[in-house]
Amino acid sequence: MPMRSKRLFQTLTRPVLFAAAYYCAARLGLMLIVHPESVSVFWPAAGLLLGILIVSRKRDWRWILPLAVISHFIAEMSIVVNPWLAAGFSLVEPLGAALAVLLLQRI
Repeated sequence: MPMRSKRLFQTLTRPVLFAAAYYCAARLGLMLIVHPESVSVFWPAAGLLLGILIVSRKRDWRWILPLAVISHFIAEMSIVVNPWLAAGFSLVEPLGAALAVLLLQRI
């Protein structure tokens, strides 16, 4: 494999693996929804994102957070009919994780 394509493969592997893992964690969280309240008792994607943000460099957040939003939106659209509601949930989760990491780093 030429050096250039090997580097491109290595560069794209982490984001693709992260997006897939986040999507799977979000789907698992959606399976844990308790009815009739429609509240998830446990949200594995939050823990995954929080852990990834803690160990990653801040410059990597520019691809981690958008991928989390997109993965979350796709997972939410599998059960939510209203795209605006799905978009709201998809934006709040990554922003909450980023805020939590920023606050933890101040301690």
